[in-house]
Amino acid sequence: EEDAQVMKKDPGQANEGKIPAGGIKFSPELVHVRLKAAASCRRNFTELLKTFSDTSIPLPFLMQDVTDEGWFCSFCVDSADWLSCRSYLNAVPSLNENLEIFSPAGIITIFPHRNSLQLLGRVLSVFKDESAPLYGVCTSISATAFCTDFHLLDAITDSILQHLILPENHAPFR
Repeated sequence: EEDAQVMKKDPGQANEGKIPAGGIKFSPELVHVRLKAAASCRRNFTELLKTFSDTSIPLPFLMQDVTDEGWFCSFCVDSADWLSCRSYLNAVPSLNENLEIFSPAGIITIFPHRNSLQLLGRVLSVFKDESAPLYGVCTSISATAFCTDFHLLDAITDSILQHLILPENHAPFR
């Protein structure tokens, strides 16, 4: 009789405290590049972006910031485009002074419906709890992207799923 009561528990209880999300998608294998330079080098990077555009090299992840300390940029390119990207970077020595490269990198994109700030806090906690590298975070009105080690995408997502409710029949992450 006690077992029957356990089985009659509300299935919604398993979702208690979880945040509804519209979906999760993984990127293909990427190379993550982080640059830091004097603010005067920003023009060089603008030219680099134009070169990427002219040669059809997509940047699935891009963020930049200018502060009193200088200029900072972080971006990802597909692994297949890395050699071309590297040759363009080598052509601009001022962009190579403080260059960090993380490879292989990957992006976990989460499409939240609501509660995006709550979702962001939970996912950042997962990265901390898992001691997983977080190369960058970008948000938009429809999604939040977390850039990390490509080999950790599945493990991190398993932990993130403990905090999310995904739609039934969700498409594969890859």
